[in-house]
Amino acid sequence: MNRILFLLAGITAILLFFLESISATDIKFNWPVATTTNVTISSTFGESRIDHFHNGLDIPGKQIPVQTMGSGTILWKTEARNLPGEIPFGGGKTIVIDHGDYWTGYMHLSSINENISITDETILGRSGDTGHSGGAHLHFFIYSPVQQKMYNPLLFLPGSPFYKNIAAPQIKEYAIQLPDKIAQVTFKDEITMSLEYPVLGSIVNSSSSNKERWGVYRLQTYLSDNEDIPVQDLVFNFIKYQDKRWVTSNNKSFEEVYNGQYYILGTGFKRSKEIIIKTSGYNGPESREKVELKIKE
Repeated sequence: MNRILFLLAGITAILLFFLESISATDIKFNWPVATTTNVTISSTFGESRIDHFHNGLDIPGKQIPVQTMGSGTILWKTEARNLPGEIPFGGGKTIVIDHGDYWTGYMHLSSINENISITDETILGRSGDTGHSGGAHLHFFIYSPVQQKMYNPLLFLPGSPFYKNIAAPQIKEYAIQLPDKIAQVTFKDEITMSLEYPVLGSIVNSSSSNKERWGVYRLQTYLSDNEDIPVQDLVFNFIKYQDKRWVTSNNKSFEEVYNGQYYILGTGFKRSKEIIIKTSGYNGPESREKVELKIKE
């Protein structure tokens, strides 16, 4: 009996893993701005917002015509210039459209067109900086109300000149999370590390122009003596609402992924003294870096 229960539990775990790993390919959306527009992506899905995950993509610019990503019905619309109450993904003038299995949202609009009928490429309004915004841009998201997941829009969108990820991510700096502060380190000098403090990394992804500062799509870290089991393993396909918090696909909370703008590379490196970091952007080349910890006991 115990063997049967164990087998069923194993099958259930495999099925759940498979369902969690399925790429969102059952529906395709259009970009919310014309592909002939001379714009770029300024922020990607899953980036740190100091205390929460960025749950969509950002396109910077003023008065850019914003179009629906597909046909549907208006689920929610606000003309409020401030944060719209308790809606968890609100921000200034916002439209949310119901497409059936998914909702799409368009935030920080400067204006909203009235009396619109939602069909493919209907113009909803124009980009702006209403609500909690540091500058004029469009923030858009894709949400599954049944699964309670915010999806990475790049999974649903066709290739675009807005996101040319042909350069590998770069690690700009490293740091150690001490009990009372974050200490930047170069690993060229010997450091004192009596306990297994978390090692942090500032990682930037961009196109070949190096003008963008995108977050990474995939991050894996390993101990140099064990490259089979990652210490940290992140992929930003979606974040889901679970146990009253947003977590990654492998159930990592924001506090387990970020410390401010730093990625948490993991702990336990003191034993092997070498860290292997693998990072990549969405459909972009992988960066592999090995650094040695020169630790003074």
